[in-house]
Amino acid sequence: EYDLAIHYLRESIRIDPVSPDARLALGSAWIQNGKFEAAVPELERAVQLDPHMSRAYFLLARAYQTLGRKEDAATALKKAQQGQE
Repeated sequence: EYDLAIHYLRESIRIDPVSPDARLALGSAWIQNGKFEAAVPELERAVQLDPHMSRAYFLLARAYQTLGRKEDAATALKKAQQGQE
């Protein structure tokens, strides 16, 4: 039930807008729901709040790639890989 998860995650972010984990979870739910454009700002905000979130960079790379933003995808993937070293 990604629609329900998205609803609750949006409410969570309304309560705590600086939670990188909530942003990551919402971005992931958007991707699982096939809404890559909606996922991008949430994942961008997640890595802005916590630049060490490798998972967020991986998901961001996937979203960018799906949206045809190949250079952005490559940059995000590189940051994800750097975070795992």
